[in-house]
Amino acid sequence: MALINKEIFLLLSGWMIWCAETQTRDLFMDSPTACGKTFAAGDREVFRVKPRGTVGVSNPTTNCIVYFESSQASSNYKFEIVVEAASFRDCGLQLRIFDGKGTGDNYLRVLRCGSTTSSSQFYSKDRTMSLMLTRTQNHYFFGNDFQLKIQLYYDSDSSESKGSSQNTVDVFMDSPSTCGKMFTVESREKSLLQPRGTDFISNPPTTCLLYFQGSSKLEIAVEAASFNGCGLQLHIFDGSSIADDTLRIMGYGLNTSTSQYYSKGRTVTLMLTRSRSQYFYRSDFRIKIQSFCKLNDTCLKKESQVLSGSCEKVVSYYIVQLCVAILSWSFWDN
Repeated sequence: MALINKEIFLLLSGWMIWCAETQTRDLFMDSPTACGKTFAAGDREVFRVKPRGTVGVSNPTTNCIVYFESSQASSNYKFEIVVEAASFRDCGLQLRIFDGKGTGDNYLRVLRCGSTTSSSQFYSKDRTMSLMLTRTQNHYFFGNDFQLKIQLYYDSDSSESKGSSQNTVDVFMDSPSTCGKMFTVESREKSLLQPRGTDFISNPPTTCLLYFQGSSKLEIAVEAASFNGCGLQLHIFDGSSIADDTLRIMGYGLNTSTSQYYSKGRTVTLMLTRSRSQYFYRSDFRIKIQSFCKLNDTCLKKESQVLSGSCEKVVSYYIVQLCVAILSWSFWDN
């Protein structure tokens, strides 16, 4: 009986460890097992996508489309796409990344000849996404390569979260009472930054530093930006000081409606500089800062189950088997 006890205990422990760990799957976009298929992403699942496998396929397809969808019922679960490596040295290969299940015009990113980057990341707005790899000819272009990491993340600002009220704090970067302060961004809060408030302030500061600390990592969303003069410049730093890595510099010539950036830690620093102590009305911006979660972040432990789907069923099965075994051993011992 002791042997059976040990075997069941070890098997149960193995399944629980396997289910708690992140599962990684490799997808090769030269393989019929990937092209045209839809892959359901779980909360502990990572996909690594590459243009070709270790074993070449004769006459690889010139057009490969791969679809991803969230296996979670909540629409708050969306996709994080990390470009871990990309080198497109000729125009024989092109990768398009779409927000949603389809290959329309809703591009997230296009990687093509001239795209060379070590790391970048972006996020879908939908709970589905698509990849389309095109080759000009049905053979390999070994001068081109890439590796994507795709996984779910939890969007706390999505529609299902809006049932709970979300507090918005307006922050104006012309106020001496605001500059130099640390703002705490809780999970149900967001800060909305603008260069000036509705009340005119004489002699606004030429330099205004703001610090933000989140309950998790921070999303910085540029909702509007128009820098039509050289008098105003905004620096965004990934960390708690201006000595940390720069996420973005916004200055003369920048005119954009939407863009997003994500901190690596729980703090960001913003520095607004004016060339003179006066307003520059030709330049304006509106930036939203809020906390966000990736599924592997600790901030999501209350909202994400470690065991899900088939894992949960398997572990439950072995728990029942162990209980039955224990009861039977107790009966025979008596």
